[in-house]
Amino acid sequence: VIGMRLSPRAVAGYFHFHFIDVVPVFWPKSIVSHDHRPKKAYYQLAQINQPVVLLPRLRGKRPDAMTLWVANDLAEAFPSATAHWTIRHAGKMLLEGRQTCDVPATGAVQVRSIDLKPITWQYPDCDLRLWLTDREGRVISRYRRQIRSVPQTVLSRPAEK
Repeated sequence: VIGMRLSPRAVAGYFHFHFIDVVPVFWPKSIVSHDHRPKKAYYQLAQINQPVVLLPRLRGKRPDAMTLWVANDLAEAFPSATAHWTIRHAGKMLLEGRQTCDVPATGAVQVRSIDLKPITWQYPDCDLRLWLTDREGRVISRYRRQIRSVPQTVLSRPAEK
């Protein structure tokens, strides 16, 4: 879904899920239960689909790297915006930073690539927090998610035939 969100010129929209369970059974692809209660994926999609949002693209096996992008659906550009990020594990700050960027109207722009190997090779999971501020420091959007690392034992297993 993040990949589709970051391709505004190529993807005009998407219908990725059956949004609601129509009967009281578990349908893993829906984001709302039959009794109209949001599931976990509902909140993740709500974050991803903010009108302007800073999003991560994770790469590599563990993942090993992250590229930050800003997607903007508005006709308003945000010059000199600032992308902020923190990565924590069990309350301990592992990485933090910020980068100034010009966010174009109705588009997506790459902000920065970050090496995650020192983190994902040491910690099984971490809390990623991203937020974007305008040139006056007002928060435009916030995004939060867990990053789970693939265990070394899984990566070193020989491929099954």
